[in-house]
Amino acid sequence: MKKIIIILLILSKVVISFAQVNTKSYDKNKAFEIYPNFKISQKKSPVLKMPKFDIAAMLEEDEAVKGMDVPFRFGKGFDVNYTLKDGHWENIERGEI
Repeated sequence: MKKIIIILLILSKVVISFAQVNTKSYDKNKAFEIYPNFKISQKKSPVLKMPKFDIAAMLEEDEAVKGMDVPFRFGKGFDVNYTLKDGHWENIERGEI
């Protein structure tokens, strides 16, 4: 029984040691030289701005429900009408970006 446990522990160490992920970092613009499929697009997509909202009113609402059993608000939802046609797409060898 001890042999089985020791073998399982050794195997688990081996499996865990191969589970590490190498993180590569490149100097500025070196990734484009190493991976030529990544191209810097000269075209810029239009900038789409979200509608403005009243932050003071939101803070007042947060103060009004403070101490109650209400989840913490971490964002503001917006209804928008953006589609894929609002961006810029380029055809490359292996698909679109």
